Amino acid sequence: MKITKCTVYAMIIAFLSTYSQTANAQNVDAKAAANRTSIIYSYVLYNSENCAAAALPKVKIKSEKNGKIVGIKGSFKLTKGPCKGKRMKGIGFKYTPNRGFRGMDKASVLLTMPSRVDDSGNMSKTLNFSIQVK
Repeated sequence: MKITKCTVYAMIIAFLSTYSQTANAQNVDAKAAANRTSIIYSYVLYNSENCAAAALPKVKIKSEKNGKIVGIKGSFKLTKGPCKGKRMKGIGFKYTPNRGFRGMDKASVLLTMPSRVDDSGNMSKTLNFSIQVK
């Protein structure tokens, strides 16, 4: 499948071994082309003290309305933070709107990942997408 005119929003989350938050949500504004598949977001988790990549999160698509979201494993170049320029494994999100759909779409994705460097617990994060399809 050929992906054209992709808009990639890179989100980089640095976490420390003292991270204690167990659940949170993030709103994500994205753009996608009508009748095409677009990469709308990428998610990378790493330790900012030593730039070590963390385990990839488990991905569960919670809801989709006027299209389909798929999480794909990939390698992403960090664009900011203390590890800027390094490539790390992460999850990219592809969105394909239903044929003929234009307008605002909503979708939610649940990520579950280790919350500590020593994998002593789990952390979950919900990504709430607002996708402008043109």
